[in-house]
Amino acid sequence: SLSLSLSLSLSLSLSLSLFLSSSLPLFLSSSLSLPLSLSLSLFLSLSSSLSLTLSRLFSLSLSLFLSLFLFIFFLVIAAKNDQNDPILLPRDAGVMKSDHRSLKNQHQQQLHTTQYQDD
Repeated sequence: SLSLSLSLSLSLSLSLSLFLSSSLPLFLSSSLSLPLSLSLSLFLSLSSSLSLTLSRLFSLSLSLFLSLFLFIFFLVIAAKNDQNDPILLPRDAGVMKSDHRSLKNQHQQQLHTTQYQDD
C-alpha cells in the first residue's frame, strides 16, 4: 500500500511538472515547476504514509504544512537565483544607448585626429 501510494505520488508530480512546463511561460515554469512538483509529491506521500498510523485529519494538516513550507522555501531559492541574473531596465537601456553614442563620437574624433596627423 505504501509503495503504491509513493509511485502514485511520483507519477502525479511528474505529470504536474510536465503540465506546468508546457502551460506556464518560460520564466515562471523554471522557477515554479520544481517546487510545485516536489511539494505535491511530498504532500501525497506523507498523507498516504501518515494516514496509516495517525488520524486522517492530523496527517493531512501536517503534510499540507510541510509541503507548503517546502514550496515557499524553494520559491525563495528560485527568486534569489533570479536576482543574480542581470535584468536590463528601460532606464539602463537609455544609459547604454547614450554611452554608445559618446563612444562613437570619441571614435570619430580619434579618426579625424589621426587623419590630420597623417597629412
